[in-house]
Amino acid sequence: MEPTQENGFIVLHRKILKWEWMQIPEMVALFIRLLLLANHEDHRWQGQIIHRGQCVIGRLKLSKESGISQQTIRTCLERLKSTSEITIKPTNRYSIITLVKYGQYQDKPKKQPANQPAEQPTTNQQLTTNNNDNNITNSNNTCGQGPHDEVNLLLKEFYEINPGLNFGNLTQRKAAEFIIKKFGLDTATAMVKWYRQQMTDRFCPVATTPYQFKEKLGDIKAYADRLKTKKSNRFHDLSNL
Repeated sequence: MEPTQENGFIVLHRKILKWEWMQIPEMVALFIRLLLLANHEDHRWQGQIIHRGQCVIGRLKLSKESGISQQTIRTCLERLKSTSEITIKPTNRYSIITLVKYGQYQDKPKKQPANQPAEQPTTNQQLTTNNNDNNITNSNNTCGQGPHDEVNLLLKEFYEINPGLNFGNLTQRKAAEFIIKKFGLDTATAMVKWYRQQMTDRFCPVATTPYQFKEKLGDIKAYADRLKTKKSNRFHDLSNL
């Protein structure tokens, strides 16, 4: 039933040795399994988008594959929720698990110039924390941006689409800057809000990050144009893409 990831690899930092659940083997086994199951990029599945850093699980199948009892899996998932490692969206057939800081675990680290010492890891880069700060707050602090910064405002719109969005990712910030420069913040924000309403349509191009949105502007415009031939489209600004 659930989509699986069978190719590639995951990054496992040595900081996990200091993880608060490290001494409980089933916690480690389950968390690593979730990392392996999580999408490394967005995919459509049964009419919805499973985002990067998310996976679809059924406890019965997960129990059979992992050798961990369903009751223990339930307990482990609740522990991971309690320390803000994951969020869980249940349905009557399966659950969608979001690894809250997947981008921090799996994004490639920036390379330092040879003549500069490596930066010390920041609090935001730690594998786990004991606070309940969300990605928006942590990323704002890391980047040194104020809450009214235009880039962060646009990123917050994409965060509504993709809760795993890393606000500190330089590629995503540059893409957001490009979109704002091209359209202005108000129009860019309206575009993303309009796009969120269309995402349930299977013909809508998948773009859940600023970079994907920037790269697929042409496809999104073509999609908007097709909508105009079928019904009155209130978002006229897309015709100027």
